[in-house]
Amino acid sequence: MNSFIQQCSKELAQRHPDGKDYCIVIPSKRAKKYFMESLAQAYQKPVFLPKIQTMEEFVNSNTPGAKIDKTRQLFSLFQIVRKNAKYSEITFEEFMTWGPMVLDDFDEINRYLLNPDEVFKNLLSIKELESWNLDGPNELSEQQQRFLGFWNELPDFYHRFTALINAEDKATQGLALKFLATETQDQISTNDFHYFIGFNALSKGELTVIKKLINRNQATLWFDADRYYCDNIIHEAGMFLHKNLSFLQIKESPFIQNTLSSKAIDIQIVACAQVTGQVKLAATELAKKSKEELNNTVVLLADEALIVPLMKNIPESVETANITIGLPLKQTALKSLIDLVFTIQENKRRFKTDSAYYKDLMALYQHPLISSWLDLSSQNAINSWEKNTIQFNRVFQDRKSTRLNSSHAN
Repeated sequence: MNSFIQQCSKELAQRHPDGKDYCIVIPSKRAKKYFMESLAQAYQKPVFLPKIQTMEEFVNSNTPGAKIDKTRQLFSLFQIVRKNAKYSEITFEEFMTWGPMVLDDFDEINRYLLNPDEVFKNLLSIKELESWNLDGPNELSEQQQRFLGFWNELPDFYHRFTALINAEDKATQGLALKFLATETQDQISTNDFHYFIGFNALSKGELTVIKKLINRNQATLWFDADRYYCDNIIHEAGMFLHKNLSFLQIKESPFIQNTLSSKAIDIQIVACAQVTGQVKLAATELAKKSKEELNNTVVLLADEALIVPLMKNIPESVETANITIGLPLKQTALKSLIDLVFTIQENKRRFKTDSAYYKDLMALYQHPLISSWLDLSSQNAINSWEKNTIQFNRVFQDRKSTRLNSSHAN
């Protein structure tokens, strides 16, 4: 059975045999490569492939103003917060404990075309109820009053932040989407037909933009789904699909399957003592599959933290893998390497010395990003240095004593 991307590619090749006058909007950049390969196979002739964009790229290409990244947004919001008398003395470290969350809230408000004053008013009421003392008429503590005061300041922060971004002729992703969805004058000048493919949970702003194009007969929405949950209006798995079809006034997507009810499904449940056992089991099962079977195999993880151990245990028979899950920076080896460097500096200050603590140096030399680049002679020098350090109890070492030269190998 053809995949969803292959089905879409064949349909597009039939509708647009010369490959012109249409563009594709997909949820992520990862799908671009596979879509381009599938389209090339579907056309089976030399053609110029259409423009393939993510929703973010589509919005950015149709809205004015430079898009400001999250880091610069934080600095702009910090400047605004410091101008408030209550937060004039706040440090950037203190601000960073809640600044990124506030920016995410601002972005969600814009993406869903919400009234910011009403949203923050409701949030303040919720926080007041959470702080309400049911045991007696005692007044709120100073900390509770300061906490509620913060929620009371958010509307002002939002409006000042938005005004600052607009004054600089810039835009956040949420503001750009809000502009494209609410601007009465049409911002999308192209006459190409737009295919929004593979989307599930769309914000109101995104749905509004798509509906504008549908009303101009310039867009449609295709998604991969099964009738088992599409035809059942109370099935939670089809909630967003029903919502999208209703808002866009589309009757049905052309690629809805009827597989879950008509095809026998073999499900095996295997108990694992620990979560790492799941990774070992997955690797064992992958090793049993042929190359053709691997091309149609998906590994779903219940816990994103297992992605790193799974990558380390993938069998050699799996030549390539398409990893579509995000990997937090804190789970990478780079994060632990940076932590080690900071630990060395912190211990130097803690022990009031210019020398480095030997355990920190050992951890640094043994770090995967360091050890993987060392040749055999360097590894032998490190082993000799470690032996000498322990033998002669060299707790703190300066630059001269940590140089890995031939003297350590003797």
